[in-house]
Amino acid sequence: MEAKTGAIGAALIAAAATVTAAVIQMIDSDGTGPPPAIIKVDDAVKDTPKPPSSGFETLLAHLPDTLTDCEPADTPVLALARARCTAAPTTQANGATLYLTLFPDVEHARADFGRQVPPVVEATKQVCPDSPDRSDYQIPNEGSAGLLACWVANDGRPYVVWTRDAADIVAVAQGQEGGTVRDLWPVWLNAPISGAAPTR
Repeated sequence: MEAKTGAIGAALIAAAATVTAAVIQMIDSDGTGPPPAIIKVDDAVKDTPKPPSSGFETLLAHLPDTLTDCEPADTPVLALARARCTAAPTTQANGATLYLTLFPDVEHARADFGRQVPPVVEATKQVCPDSPDRSDYQIPNEGSAGLLACWVANDGRPYVVWTRDAADIVAVAQGQEGGTVRDLWPVWLNAPISGAAPTR
């Protein structure tokens, strides 16, 4: 009985050695066997869109191509990220600077809007650009999209500030000294912030 058991054990060991040799030959670098399965898994992962890995990348994913040279800026308390961008050259708004801040939710974004806009800027229902104003604004097929305000500061620089509620972002467009809100208005018109969830 012991001899029979020993023979069976020897046979099992020999079979295992044969299987191991076959596996090694399959994944050997001589190219005669199929490629390891891990390569196929890696390729699938590489081709799958990945969500942004940081607050700054999430912010950039919401921004349009009309904003250039975006770089990280000092991030306020309670915010996730801030970017400083330049408006693409236009006839009137060339050289405008934009600060865009991403918040964890729309409540924080709207609270920041209240801090950015001076109390003297009241709702006039003229919705910019000819006078200081604050109001809400809409996007076609979407409805209410956020808050908007315009004014010229004491330093002679025009400002347009708005929230993009669906993205939890506050945008501050700052024009050059001596400019007007009307000069800066093309930046507001041509810098639509995406409200869709970013995927890149």
